[in-house]
Amino acid sequence: MFTIEAPLRVTVGDIFEVAVTIQNTSRKPQTLVSIDIWDRYLAGIAIVGSNPPFRQAYHVPLDNTVSHEFDREIPGNGSIVVTLTAEALAPGDYDSYFDACINTGFSYLTQPIRTLVEPRRPRRPGR
Repeated sequence: MFTIEAPLRVTVGDIFEVAVTIQNTSRKPQTLVSIDIWDRYLAGIAIVGSNPPFRQAYHVPLDNTVSHEFDREIPGNGSIVVTLTAEALAPGDYDSYFDACINTGFSYLTQPIRTLVEPRRPRRPGR
């Protein structure tokens, strides 16, 4: 099982968190190989860090994603929570997907994500 929690609305310049929870329903340990984020989401949002930290991130042109490698064990009948730190870069509606690759880069679960990035409001004089 795989869930994502993130704010629906943010403003350009905001730093926000995306919590990704992966539950292992097997008795045997599994490995979170990577979290792959579709380019469509990253067109206006940057991933600036994570907890636990990803080992590396690289673009995969074949499937238009950026793969964030973790290689972290998920205990049998347990779960792992990865908190991604993101920055809103450009106004827009970023409706896309995250893939959680389990045990290999080719076995994955997919969940939708949507973040509306609103423009920064100009400050009024005198405030």
